[in-house]
Amino acid sequence: MLEPLHRRHHRDLWESAQGDEASFGFLGAGPFGTQAEMGAWLDGLAAAHDPMVWAVRAVSSGRVRGIAGLSAIRAAEGTIEVGPLWFGADLRRTRAGSEVFFLLLRLVFDELGYRRVGWRCDPRNGPACAAAERLGFLREGLLRELVVLNGAAADVACYGLLSSDWPALRNGLLIWMSADNSAEDGTAIRSLADCISGF
Repeated sequence: MLEPLHRRHHRDLWESAQGDEASFGFLGAGPFGTQAEMGAWLDGLAAAHDPMVWAVRAVSSGRVRGIAGLSAIRAAEGTIEVGPLWFGADLRRTRAGSEVFFLLLRLVFDELGYRRVGWRCDPRNGPACAAAERLGFLREGLLRELVVLNGAAADVACYGLLSSDWPALRNGLLIWMSADNSAEDGTAIRSLADCISGF
C-alpha cells in the first residue's frame, strides 16, 4: 500500500533503517544518527510537492518499510520521473517491492495520462539499474558528472519508459503478481521477463 508520507511513519522507517546504513549510499541523504534526524529529512519530503512521496506499507506485516516518490513533474509535457526511492532490507528484491513500481506506473499512465516516466540512478548502483531494466525501462544514456553525491561528482544513468510500452508491461506484471504464479514458498513460478514477453 502507498500512503502519503506523514510523521506517523517515522518510527517504522527508522526501525527499518537500523543496521542498513549502506542502503543510503546512493540516496544523497543519510545514513542518520538519530530518529529525529531521519524524521526531519522525511518531513521535508512530505512537505514538498515535487517530489511527491509515499510511505510503503507492507500488507503482510502492516509495517512501513520504505518510501517511493515521483519527481521532475512536468505535467504540460506529460513527463515525470521515479524517485526518491528507499526500501528497507525486507522489501528489496521482493514481489511486494515490485508491486510498488506497478502502483506508481499505474498511477502515472492509467490515472494521470502521462506519456513518459524516467528513472535516473547512479550507474554504480547495480540493484537500481537492474530493477529499472527488469521493469522494462530502456537505458537511454549516461550523463557524466551531473550531480554531486557524498561530496564527489557522480555520473547518472538515464532510463525511460513510454506510455506505448506500458500495456505489455502492465499485463505482464499482473500475471507475474497473480496468485496463480506463486509457488508454495512464495516465489514466482514464471519470471517477470517471461510474463512480459507474451505480449
